[in-house]
Amino acid sequence: MGRREVVNEHLRTFAAKAGVEDGLALGDDGTCGVALGAGENAVEAGLEVIEEEGLILFHAKLGDLEPGAGADALQRLLALNAYGVETGGGVVGLDEETREVVLTFAWPFDTLDYAQFEGLIERLFSATSYLRERLAEATAAAADEGGREARSRPPSGAIWG
Repeated sequence: MGRREVVNEHLRTFAAKAGVEDGLALGDDGTCGVALGAGENAVEAGLEVIEEEGLILFHAKLGDLEPGAGADALQRLLALNAYGVETGGGVVGLDEETREVVLTFAWPFDTLDYAQFEGLIERLFSATSYLRERLAEATAAAADEGGREARSRPPSGAIWG
C-alpha cells in the first residue's frame, strides 16, 4: 500500500470514529482539511502528504501576525517554541505569504500507524487550543501594559524630570 493509501485509510478510520458522515480523504494535491472541536474551541486542521520527503504534516492556524507586530510579538512566539514543551512537540512558525502563525507537526511515514496518526491529531487540537489561549493572554497583557504606559506618559512636549 502506498503512502497516500495509508493516510486515506487512517482518515477513513478517524472519520468513522469521529462520526464524520461524508468521510475524509486526501485531495489530488495530497491535502485534507479536518474540523476538530466545536464553537470557540474549533480548530481547522490541515494534513499534507509530502511524498518526496516521506512526511505527513499536521498543521493548524494559531492566529494572524499583524503587519506592525514588533519584536515583543516575535519574542513571545519564539519563547512558546523553545524546547517544544509549550507546543506539545510541534513547531510554531509564520507563513510569510498569509502572515498566519501556524503550529505544525511533521511525522515520517515509515513509523506512522493509526495510533500515532490519531495521537498527532489529538495533540494538534490540544496544543492549538492551549497556544491560542496563551497568545490571547499575552496579547491582552501587552495591550494592558501599552495602555498603562500611555496613561503614565507625560503630555506631548513635556520633559521627564
